[in-house]
Amino acid sequence: MRAPREDYDAAAQAAANVFEAVIKQDRSICKDSFLDGAVIFGQTNGQPNVGLYENLLKQIDESNVGPEFNYRVDVVALEDTIALVQVLENNFHGNYYTVYCTEMKVGGQWKIGSFIYNQNKEAYK
Repeated sequence: MRAPREDYDAAAQAAANVFEAVIKQDRSICKDSFLDGAVIFGQTNGQPNVGLYENLLKQIDESNVGPEFNYRVDVVALEDTIALVQVLENNFHGNYYTVYCTEMKVGGQWKIGSFIYNQNKEAYK
């Protein structure tokens, strides 16, 4: 059975909350979007960033991005209680990323279980 549009929108919003928190440098915007024990992993300039989502929240606290930073929720794949949300991130301190948030619906809310990213050579078009 196809999931209702509201589920797609809510899963997209859980991921978007992370990037809105980056813009406002305010972890409280996205803290409730994560499952307890959620993980982050990826690499920037070959340096691994692996650990619990607290690492990401710390990065949000220190983000200090300018007006050139932007993002776009690009793809939402959803099946009952799981979702994969792809976000394209542009100009985080001159870096460009493709992010995948895996999510699970718990208690009627979409929560991020993992935040996985790839550093790209250029901005999305």
